[in-house]
Amino acid sequence: MRSVPNMRTFVTAAICSTALLLLAACGQKGDLYIPTEPEAANRATLPRTLFPVKPRAQPAASAPSQASPSAQP
Repeated sequence: MRSVPNMRTFVTAAICSTALLLLAACGQKGDLYIPTEPEAANRATLPRTLFPVKPRAQPAASAPSQASPSAQP
């Protein structure tokens, strides 16, 4: 007959697994900081990745404005 693991064994294994994952983190080392170098200015951020900003349509080029009387001879 097979023995079925009881709840205590399952909870202990889940806690140990979670602790190992938290201790491993993701391999990142060092302090967290906000980069200020110029190279970091155009790096994608999480909000830009999740919700990309669509460029606005440029208005069509119109005729020169007649509002400026000094521009006319």
